[in-house]
Amino acid sequence: MWRVVFVLLFLGANAFAQSGPKRIDFTTVLKTPDDTPLLDCADEIPNPNDCKVIRPLTLGIAVYKALTMPEQGLTPEVSWKRGHLGYILYKDTDATLTAEDIATIKTQLAKRWGPAVTAQAFPLLDPAQK
Repeated sequence: MWRVVFVLLFLGANAFAQSGPKRIDFTTVLKTPDDTPLLDCADEIPNPNDCKVIRPLTLGIAVYKALTMPEQGLTPEVSWKRGHLGYILYKDTDATLTAEDIATIKTQLAKRWGPAVTAQAFPLLDPAQK
């Protein structure tokens, strides 16, 4: 009996160790249902109709913009942490995040972007969410 329990525990631990933390590629381009890239205005302008530089929207750009958008009432520490995380992840191709970071990113993405972005971004950040 103990052999069976030991083998099951070993196999479970081994499977967990092999899967390890999820690596996230923030250069992944987010797409429309027709498989064309979602587009983003690279200009920092108040009116998107005046955009001169249009680029494909990546997970990193979406996360950066969500984490760095102005929000009243943030403590300096939270403001710094979000901004710093946004800068780090912007073009990261092999990021490993804590559960807390993923939760923060998902909350901020939902505030900044609509379902076309969150429906693609959330499963990339958290494979359990499909």
